[in-house]
Amino acid sequence: LAVMVTDSDAAAAPSAGCCSQVVLVNRSTASTSELLAGALHDELSAPLVGVTTYGKGRSQRVVQLADGTSTLLVSTLKYFTPQRTEIDQVGLKPDLVCDPPEVVGGKWSGGRVDGKEQGGLSLLDDPCVKLAAEKLTNRTL
Repeated sequence: LAVMVTDSDAAAAPSAGCCSQVVLVNRSTASTSELLAGALHDELSAPLVGVTTYGKGRSQRVVQLADGTSTLLVSTLKYFTPQRTEIDQVGLKPDLVCDPPEVVGGKWSGGRVDGKEQGGLSLLDDPCVKLAAEKLTNRTL
């Protein structure tokens, strides 16, 4: 999962010194989502908000073996961001760290910001969404 949060007034961002968008990432942000998040971060200076991504930075080709029942996975590509940051097995590190809510025992936990438990269940109560919105509003990192 990678979610981009944008400010409707993108023209103000360059003079304000930060950004007109941020990208929310979590442990499930993998593969193509990581490539997109990395490209937005490198090319548009979009801050990453959340936790370190999954780290799937390889593409594999499936080869059927002659016995008809076995297959071989051959790594054919390794993913990098535009600034050559490697993704595979390390993921992307967020610029602003917060733990998103998770389902625990069938119920949503509120997530954490700066180690403090957050309450709430709606998207607007998500501590990472709040942090992203705050950064767009204040335009500071």
